Amino acid sequence: QTPSPSSKAEPAEEVLVPLPELLKLAKKSVWLCSSAYESKRWRSWLLEQFPRNNRPPTWELASVGDEFEEFGGAAEGHLFIAGRFEGMDFPDETCRLAVFPSLPRATGALERFFTEQLRDASFQKTRMLERIKQGIGRCTRGNQDYAVYYFLDTRFYAEMESRAFAALQSERTRKQVELGLELTQNGMGAVVPFAAKFLTGDFTEFDQREATVRPPAPGPAVKTTTAETVSDEVDGWRALFEQRNFSRAATSFEAVSAKLADAEREHRGFWKYMEAFAEYLQVIDLRADFAAHVFHHPQHT
Repeated sequence: QTPSPSSKAEPAEEVLVPLPELLKLAKKSVWLCSSAYESKRWRSWLLEQFPRNNRPPTWELASVGDEFEEFGGAAEGHLFIAGRFEGMDFPDETCRLAVFPSLPRATGALERFFTEQLRDASFQKTRMLERIKQGIGRCTRGNQDYAVYYFLDTRFYAEMESRAFAALQSERTRKQVELGLELTQNGMGAVVPFAAKFLTGDFTEFDQREATVRPPAPGPAVKTTTAETVSDEVDGWRALFEQRNFSRAATSFEAVSAKLADAEREHRGFWKYMEAFAEYLQVIDLRADFAAHVFHHPQHT
């Protein structure tokens, strides 16, 4: 049985052993966390891996996003991002190491509710796999770009070996995922020596391993969220929860559902519900403004 994306899985101690050395080798890292709590937790853990008088700079990405620019211009440091797996790029020397503490999950309170209520719906599984795919692309933005992606949650292994996940990936990506799985199947001892060469641009061992791996065949093509919907989804969630701009949120959610004409009924239905919910909040907000205006109007004082 596949574990629910919202359940918790602590990383095995063995998985954490190579990570401090990788952080020192790479000097910069991006942590794609599932929640603000997780972001704070792993930020504290990272700082404990360095001497108190020689700790690197760290940032937690806020809604304004100034930390993104500061991290991009820094020679070293570590950026922690909560609940976002798309919309930000870290090409070339900006970052060579991305860490995934846990499986992606819902991005907001309402989506979390629907994830729990519809946890067996295939579109929810697809959403999780899509977010893994989006996360994998954050630090490799061109054919010559390269990065190490490090997964702490052991549930990643089962998901990334699945035929459903393979159906979302190119053949090259499937080979590279399988390379990483094979590298660690007998323990984590080979990780640091392999990564040390890789991060300095020595791809000799990487190329040899990649040429021999045999990834699982992809399953039937899955209906996915097209890349066209990503910006509308993000805009909608931000407008709803951060800006409380309900009109804009409804417009964004309507755009998402319109672009999912060929998606599953439950998937379209989720975004139509979000559109209706945003419109409902807009009406409530307008009524509250009207009541306040009437109460304070000079004719009624």
